Amino acid sequence: MIPISYNVRSILRRRFSAVATSAALGLLVFVFTAMLMLAQGVEQTLRATGSPQNAVFLRKGATTELTSFLSREAAKSFAADPAVAQSGGKPVASPELLVILQLERAQVGGPANVAFRGVTPDGFQLLRAETVRLVDGRLPRPATSEVMIGKAVRGRYVGAELGQSIRKARREWNVVGIFEAGSSAFESEVWADADQLMQALNRTAYSSMTVRLSSRSELDGLKVRVDADPRFNLEARR
Repeated sequence: MIPISYNVRSILRRRFSAVATSAALGLLVFVFTAMLMLAQGVEQTLRATGSPQNAVFLRKGATTELTSFLSREAAKSFAADPAVAQSGGKPVASPELLVILQLERAQVGGPANVAFRGVTPDGFQLLRAETVRLVDGRLPRPATSEVMIGKAVRGRYVGAELGQSIRKARREWNVVGIFEAGSSAFESEVWADADQLMQALNRTAYSSMTVRLSSRSELDGLKVRVDADPRFNLEARR
């Protein structure tokens, strides 16, 4: 067995290599820990915004909502699919438009990318209201330029405060409400009326549609019907 005193003398004789080795090990532990924290954060975000009872319609090949395209006709057609749950005689479906717009930072200045989500009144009331909770102000009125913002957006950008307005896409978007969504990615978004956002941005279609399945087991049949429909280039995912 090598005595401890020998190890101590060896470290003192090789100070540079000992410090370099310690620094490298410390850096490795830091990077590994940071990756675990990032993975945990992403997992928490996905768990908060998703549900195994839900299905989302995206354009085939699209990896995110931002690269997807879903026509109004497709949204209407698949919302009526027998796999989609009903509430009060209406399908529990939320067709949505998601775009990235640049807003000016309130404190440090300079632009930053912020997600704007267009939702329909039925889509919010029947599906999104389950995970989104208003904490200040009121809900935006349909068919107006009123918006509500996630609490992570509040105060970080010019106009992103209750009673103020965000000037974007040739409009004044009046902030009437602040919401939280279980620390999910939704809290970093601005939510507006889907039709109004489409008009302002000259869009003609949604990005995606999320639906509540009447049963989790319905997803396989829904996938087959969506894939077989020649009118739309879409796919359904959990």
